[in-house]
Amino acid sequence: MSEHRQLLLQNEYNQRMNRQLYSVCGALSLDLLNQDLGAFFHSITGTLNHLLLVDRLWLARMQGQSYPVSR
Repeated sequence: MSEHRQLLLQNEYNQRMNRQLYSVCGALSLDLLNQDLGAFFHSITGTLNHLLLVDRLWLARMQGQSYPVSR
């Protein structure tokens, strides 16, 4: 399989999983989304923020750009 085809498949999978994840999270209360669950990113919202940041970083890299990150 070519690298191009592999990237396309990974992108399609990522989109599908993101849709499923956001669908499930859309049914949760804000209190639950923001509750500190003791996880690495503390809350579901923190984890979703991390996933979005990583997606944007990879997209920028594939476009030959950089993406500014603040801590």
